[in-house]
Amino acid sequence: MKQFFLLLLCLSSISLYAQDNRCVAQLDSAEIMLAQKTKLSVKLLVPHNQDVIFPDNKTGFLKDFDILETPTCDTIFQDSDFTELLCTYYITRFEPGSISFRAGPYSMFEHDTVWSNPLTLSIQMPVVDTTRAINDIKPIKLVTYTWRDWAPKVFLILIICIVSVLLVVFIKRYWKNRPIVEKPQKKVVQLSPNERALQAIDELEQKQLCAQHKYKQHYTELFDILRLYFEEVLSVQLFEKTSDEMLAELSATDRLSVQQLNDLRAFADEADLVKFAKHTPNKQSVDVHMSITRSLICVADVVVSES
Repeated sequence: MKQFFLLLLCLSSISLYAQDNRCVAQLDSAEIMLAQKTKLSVKLLVPHNQDVIFPDNKTGFLKDFDILETPTCDTIFQDSDFTELLCTYYITRFEPGSISFRAGPYSMFEHDTVWSNPLTLSIQMPVVDTTRAINDIKPIKLVTYTWRDWAPKVFLILIICIVSVLLVVFIKRYWKNRPIVEKPQKKVVQLSPNERALQAIDELEQKQLCAQHKYKQHYTELFDILRLYFEEVLSVQLFEKTSDEMLAELSATDRLSVQQLNDLRAFADEADLVKFAKHTPNKQSVDVHMSITRSLICVADVVVSES
């Protein structure tokens, strides 16, 4: 019976030893100051083609520590049977005292869960010398610059200035020596009084004032064209005069025929009715008065009235 228990104890020791060899952990420093970091290295022996589930921050040993850097895991050895991994953790604690732990659990599919060998980490409080006087807070120290720090900026500014000066000089020389192209001068065609009057009548027709029921404006502009024409041809003052006064002035020049004077009087009477009596002429009357105006304005000089 004693031999059986002895054999069972030996087998369990061999099993524990084999499991410890599959996961070996080592601290870079087993004693640190409060909030100081230390490196934890874990060597893990994994059967070939087996996946490993690593401990997380909530259920594994890492829940008792603060992780300062992202853990890394590298392959350091591999053969046909096993793969040896090296996992590195940078850990610390903000509570003084000692803590014992085992790195893990590392779960492998189709195998059991392994833990590392036991480790102990001691966290010491920093010693504060209360006998020494408290020093004042030092003022902010300004950064001192040398010419090497300013050289690239100064060099860039000089290049920009030189390029700008060269560009200005180039533009001035080009502007000074540029070929001057003379613009062709437009020939101003001098129209005769007859041509100007006929052109004004054509422009008045294009306005189509009568179609917009603007009869007063139409007759006023048409009669003013005749006034201006006769002033230029006969050298008389006709503006600011009534229709009767205008007809008297034209009759005194003996340059218009009796028929032309009669046509002009008929047109003047109709224009006065439209301007002052709000008379609305029909389309036939408008066309007739436009024809009378054109007949009075001849391309040649005004025909001398029969004596």
